[in-house]
Amino acid sequence: EIKTFEGDCWHHMRNVWFGAVIKALSLDLSDALKDDLSEIHPMLRVSTDPVDVYRAMEKCFAKTANYAKGDGSLYDEYQKIYNPNSHHYQLSRALGSARQDIGCEGAM
Repeated sequence: EIKTFEGDCWHHMRNVWFGAVIKALSLDLSDALKDDLSEIHPMLRVSTDPVDVYRAMEKCFAKTANYAKGDGSLYDEYQKIYNPNSHHYQLSRALGSARQDIGCEGAM
């Protein structure tokens, strides 16, 4: 006799729901910014997808990003000089995979 247990993965279900919310948000932003986005050359790959924005933020600002063009250390020095009392949250790791929870973590 074989016994099995069937259940839902709530972590996965949360990410599926957030995926639908992010997709709807991206479509709304694309519609609202249609005229402005049409003026930007496609080669610049500007997107209204929040996950793309989180990946760009990590590339530019994260100190741990493995990206040669990033300015994480310069940004850190700039903040120490011009905004020393501000609190900086660690960026979510958005590079290197197609994780479903990037949008969820980035929104927090």
